[in-house]
Amino acid sequence: MLLDADDWVPRDLVAVARATIDLDALGGVLAHGDMIDFGTGRTAPLPFPGVFERPFHALCGSSIVARLRPDDPDPLRRNPLHVLRDHHDWPQAAAAHGGRVVALPTRGAYLVGTTQNHSERHGPFAAWRAELNAVLRRRGRPVDDAVLARYGVDHDALRAAGGLRSAGAQGRGTRPCVARPVERVARSPAS
Repeated sequence: MLLDADDWVPRDLVAVARATIDLDALGGVLAHGDMIDFGTGRTAPLPFPGVFERPFHALCGSSIVARLRPDDPDPLRRNPLHVLRDHHDWPQAAAAHGGRVVALPTRGAYLVGTTQNHSERHGPFAAWRAELNAVLRRRGRPVDDAVLARYGVDHDALRAAGGLRSAGAQGRGTRPCVARPVERVARSPAS
């Protein structure tokens, strides 16, 4: 699994992956997760109903657990990451190569607004991601202790790292979110 600064993995990921990825599978994908804004503490599930309705792995690159078999002569089995490549269509690419991946029954987190996410600022999807993040800030709910605990984080640790700095984000994440009309973000070109 490849990780960078904008991803959180659930505390149960290793146990879930070991129990779920059978010997014939190329690996597993996280189909569900949370999108969390670092600065405001607003969060929404992925898929984000009415906004981004594709699986978590279609947005977050750190959503794939590959089964590596260093001695296998088949490149697909040796390292599926090198053959299947793009996270957003890993299950379909696996099927096209005669393989399969399994859905992992746990969640990942995609952390936005850190200034360390390259795809938020550069590349062909930067404007689309900025719009998606803006919708999260408007429509997301305050992150609560249960969501943070899933990833081994708490409000104090998030604040100590410089998060939750925006107005209204200093509470413990228990204030209700005011419902707003559904806003659909235009599909990314990769969708």
